[in-house]
Amino acid sequence: STNEILAPLNQGLLATEASAPSLVSAIDRALAWATPTTRTACHMYARQHLSWDHVLDRWDQALAYLVTTQPDLS
Repeated sequence: STNEILAPLNQGLLATEASAPSLVSAIDRALAWATPTTRTACHMYARQHLSWDHVLDRWDQALAYLVTTQPDLS
């Protein structure tokens, strides 16, 4: 997954480079990290940061920013 999604949750879930050994290492760390407590934390993180309501709010904010900061091209 991407840095923007996983880094705030746990940097250790990320592969350090684009290679098979690095990906294997990241998978091993993620499996070792997986407990009922971390499962709950992941669920709450996803609900708070990745739900459609949150995504749509951020999309609206991004569009509003673009409209107010871009020069008028007309």
